[in-house]
Amino acid sequence: MSDDARYSTPPAPCHNCDFAAPESIPGLEDMSLVTSDCRPWNGRRSLTWCPCCGLVQKRVDQDFHDDCCRIYGSYTVYHQSGGQEQKTFSTDGAGMARSEHLLRGLLDRTPLADSGRLLDVGCGNGVLLKSFGALKPGWRLCGLDLDDRSRNVVKALPGVEDFYSCDLTQVPGQFDMVSMMHCLEHVPAPVEFLRKTAALMAPGGLLLIEVPDFSTNPFDLAIADHCSHFAPETLEASARRAGFEPVLLERGLVSKELTLLARLTGETDEAYRIADSREVAARAINWMRSTLAAAREIPAAELGIFGTSIAGVWLFNCLEGKAAFFVDEDLSRVGHTLFGLPVVSSSDLRAGQTVFLSIPPQIAKTIIGRMAQSPARFALPPDL
Repeated sequence: MSDDARYSTPPAPCHNCDFAAPESIPGLEDMSLVTSDCRPWNGRRSLTWCPCCGLVQKRVDQDFHDDCCRIYGSYTVYHQSGGQEQKTFSTDGAGMARSEHLLRGLLDRTPLADSGRLLDVGCGNGVLLKSFGALKPGWRLCGLDLDDRSRNVVKALPGVEDFYSCDLTQVPGQFDMVSMMHCLEHVPAPVEFLRKTAALMAPGGLLLIEVPDFSTNPFDLAIADHCSHFAPETLEASARRAGFEPVLLERGLVSKELTLLARLTGETDEAYRIADSREVAARAINWMRSTLAAAREIPAAELGIFGTSIAGVWLFNCLEGKAAFFVDEDLSRVGHTLFGLPVVSSSDLRAGQTVFLSIPPQIAKTIIGRMAQSPARFALPPDL
């Protein structure tokens, strides 16, 4: 099927609730995309909103599944830093691995038992298991992922008793807690997936979900292999429909992300709020387009892109050769090259260089404040 024909067809039914007529959200179908492991992807996607369950979503069809097979077949987690997890930064510039930051914030709000059995779904190379094991050494840990390329790495982590590469329904045993760190956004039919998860859990078990918040991180919409885009209301509704009662639902415990901790009750709740997120998604797409236009207008001879994750790689792909370097605060990434361009720190910048921050301005201004001594010029995107 040609691209023109593919994107002139009516929206597919909602992959979450099977509602027949989701509403189109225009603007994404002609935009460059990136993969969730931060590589340019020049395929195309369309975006819809379901007025029945409220989920913003991409069309899940054979093309989507085929693309995901190609993406995951060569997936390289945290390739920018040799497999080291990305860091989050406080206002004073102190960095911490994202999983550790999440778990410390969670434990500050909700104490966990000193022992139990945890399954991390979509464990990758085990970054969450590593942080969890360090903070709760009395727990027995297991990982589940699409393939077994990281089996030996994960099984070597302290506290890990097993690694599974199989369908969720084939995982043996019962768990006191299941975590999903940036997993659910990849999943068609998230409510059905959470119901399968519930079948693995002990009565009263805890479910921890971390997903992007597209209202504060519009680039979530531009990730080729993300098909479910959550607002707080749709994340809560998905948990309730699968038999979980939210204990904590927080926006920004990790910057630009949603955190849900829920307890298994087995009682489903269909009386959920419909997230009015269609206009939020439309504004996010328009902001990305305006951000790209602003970056293209910069006449700098030496244009740098701040960040080596999703937003930076998206901008690099869209600029088609205009950028000369990347800038990152994460020192595990500095000194490497990314797509042939050097990755430098703010202390390496020179007068005459311009660094564009394709980040919502409120966050970008905080970052610029940490780099105030740099002689380079910093350019902000438009307001979100």
